Amino acid sequence: LSQVSAAVANSAKRVVILFAAVFFLGESVTQRKLIGSTIAITGVTMYSVAKALAGRAQKAAKAKAGVTEAEVQKQVERDRSKPKVLVTEEVEETGSWQP
Repeated sequence: LSQVSAAVANSAKRVVILFAAVFFLGESVTQRKLIGSTIAITGVTMYSVAKALAGRAQKAAKAKAGVTEAEVQKQVERDRSKPKVLVTEEVEETGSWQP
């Protein structure tokens, strides 16, 4: 199962769960709820598919450049170990704040 297929299947699962909950819990479905649910599920699906396709394209570009999967994993691990936030403000002493 590819990443794109998994993203679409996950969104389909959300729709099934939503309608099952409506049916079994006896929830009333207004037009507003239906439109909101459609927008949310469509947005999540589009994001998931775009992210999967971008990952696939990036992997293909790296393969074309001659980068092995092991090198990619090493780079990912190095990136994860780097600090993401650089604190540049100095902390004031306790009680030095004036209103």
